[in-house]
Amino acid sequence: ESNKSVKRKIKYYKHKYIEYLITPLFRNNLKKGFTIVIRDITDVHKLEKIRSDFVANVSHEFKTPLTSIRGFAETLLTSTEIPTETRERFLNKIRKQTIFLENMVNDLLQLSRIERNESIEIAPFDMVPLIEDIVEETRNKSAAGNLSFNFVPKFSGKIVVNANET
Repeated sequence: ESNKSVKRKIKYYKHKYIEYLITPLFRNNLKKGFTIVIRDITDVHKLEKIRSDFVANVSHEFKTPLTSIRGFAETLLTSTEIPTETRERFLNKIRKQTIFLENMVNDLLQLSRIERNESIEIAPFDMVPLIEDIVEETRNKSAAGNLSFNFVPKFSGKIVVNANET
């Protein structure tokens, strides 16, 4: 009636979704009919649902460590007489949560690169700093769980590999 195209997405049958586009046809400024294009968008709808659920889950995963970091930081900022041992424990928890968030951000960036079909750049890079970070993180996790962790490197200098550093 409005002589404008109409585009809608609807649930068609059980778990099936379609999108339709109705476009009026004119000839000499007179309405002569219309065209209907119908497209099955069930897979697209499923992907949108997965993406929506993913965003909700990631938001929750971010909120928990951020709340923890904020609580520990506020305690450290507002309390004037915190024992050194407690202060160090709070700072280690803040560090642990920020590492967790950093890893999650890196995973999201990697996922984004994969989704965009970006090519992965392979180049020589030194693995030693990465190994040192992993050893330090494992050492901290072990100490937090009252476990001992011992790492004796069997290398010295650089370990250069051709890989994607991220």
